[in-house]
Amino acid sequence: MLRLFAALLGVLAAMPAHALTVTPITLEMSSTGKRTRAVITITNSSNEPTAIEPTFDRVMLSENGTATREEGGADNFLILPLQAMLQPGATQTFRVQWVGAPDIPQSESYFITFNQLPVEGLTKKTGLAILTAFSVAVNVAPSAVRPSMQLVDTSMGESGKPIITVQNPTAAHALMKDSSITVHADGHDYEMSMPAFQQSYGNGLLQPWRTRKFVLPVDLPPGTRSLSASLTYKPPAQ
Repeated sequence: MLRLFAALLGVLAAMPAHALTVTPITLEMSSTGKRTRAVITITNSSNEPTAIEPTFDRVMLSENGTATREEGGADNFLILPLQAMLQPGATQTFRVQWVGAPDIPQSESYFITFNQLPVEGLTKKTGLAILTAFSVAVNVAPSAVRPSMQLVDTSMGESGKPIITVQNPTAAHALMKDSSITVHADGHDYEMSMPAFQQSYGNGLLQPWRTRKFVLPVDLPPGTRSLSASLTYKPPAQ
């Protein structure tokens, strides 16, 4: 099976293939309250019917942003329907609800992967059945904890762009998209472009108690000698 993914989490974002689209590509949920529920929509814009089945994986990010997937987590979610057949031009809504512990000690990250299943008769008709999968990144936060992040190091990368190391000292995940970063180089200030950052890292997930390195999309003059950075983080309202 061919799995098509793009950088999103700072993790992964689903890409359209075979005229299937998935929205949204990230979900921010909570273990209690209104945000225990969410909706994912899949649209089939192709001329062929397709069958979809969701599966679950736990996700852990390394310091450089590499995602490690481990099968599991389905018991923590109720998702309906369990399978769906989408006719050409049809749209299917999947309702997702957190049914895991309401007092989780720290944020948990998952991929809900929508697997395209073979449809009887389609292979014979076309001669080839290419199956795809689309992953939606899901972060579930404990409701009583507010996230934070700290800038712990700034260095120059081989590409000539600054590299920052950011730490999350809390039990709740944080997202770099909720921050602003200024690079200070040889007496000049350079504001980081968040749209440019999100093209490479998406929301920039920073999991609980972990550190992560980011190469910033900031062009510095050749021969820069003095380099530092400052970060301001504003957690979203709960």
